[in-house]
Amino acid sequence: MLTTLHDMITTIPQLAPLVKEAAQDWESFPCDTKEQAFFSAIYAGYLEKTASLDSPPHVQRATKLYKIAQESIDQIVQKLVSVHLPKEIEDTSEQMKVAEVVLLTKSAGEIQAFAQEFNHTFETPELQVKAGQVCFEKQACLEMIEARQHYKPSHALTTLQQQLEKVASDSLSLEDSAQFAIAMEAIDKTAGYELKGFNFVKDAARKSALQVSCDSRKIPVESFIRLGKDRLTQIIGEPVSSTDPQELKAIVESLPRDIQKLLLRYVK
Repeated sequence: MLTTLHDMITTIPQLAPLVKEAAQDWESFPCDTKEQAFFSAIYAGYLEKTASLDSPPHVQRATKLYKIAQESIDQIVQKLVSVHLPKEIEDTSEQMKVAEVVLLTKSAGEIQAFAQEFNHTFETPELQVKAGQVCFEKQACLEMIEARQHYKPSHALTTLQQQLEKVASDSLSLEDSAQFAIAMEAIDKTAGYELKGFNFVKDAARKSALQVSCDSRKIPVESFIRLGKDRLTQIIGEPVSSTDPQELKAIVESLPRDIQKLLLRYVK
C-alpha cells in the first residue's frame, strides 16, 4: 500500500513540488497554501479509496476556497490507486496504521474509544496523548492552564484548575489524564485558544510524560504501567501492588541495576 511521500513522488514525479511544500506537517493534511491543500486533497482521496477513511472536512473546504478542480484531484488519485492497489487484508493491523495518519483530525474522545475498541497502542506521541495513553505531570498541566488564562480568562479553565489542584500526586493517573485531554481539547476549540496558536496535544506530547530513570535511560512511565501489576511482579520478583505513576517511578528507580536491565527488555 502507498503510505510514504517517497512512494507518491516515485509514482507521479510531478507531485514533488507539492510534497516539498507540505512535507513538514503532511500527516495532519496542511492547507495553509494552495499547494498544501492540493497535496492534502490528493492524499486524503487516496486514503478514502484504499482504506475507507473519510476526507477531513477542512481539506474539502480548502479545495473549494482555493478553487482546485476536483477532476484534477480525482485523476491523480486514480493513478495512485491503480499503481498501489492494496491487497485484501484479513486483520485490522495495517488499516489501523494507515488510520493513524488521519486520526488526529478526530476528537480525543473518539480516539480513546478507538484505542479501547481495538486494544491499540499508538506510536506517535500526539496520538498517545489524545488516546489517553500518556500520564500527565500535574505541574505541566497547571502551566498549560495558566498560559491560556493569561491570554484570556475562562471559567471552564478555572474549574479544571481547581480540580487539578486537588490531585495529591505529582502525576495524573492514566484515567485522569484521558479525561484531562478531552477537557483541554474541547476548551481550546470552543474558547478560541486554538486559533491563537495554543495546541494542547502538541504541548502535552512534548513535556507532560513522566520519565523514569531505568539503567541510565529515561523511559516514559506509561511503558511500565502497560505491563500491569502481575507482569511487573513476575519480572521484578517482588509484589507490585500499585501502578500509580509516582509510586511506580519510585519502585523502578530503586531496583538493582541488573533487575533494571532485565525490565528494559519488556518495555517499549
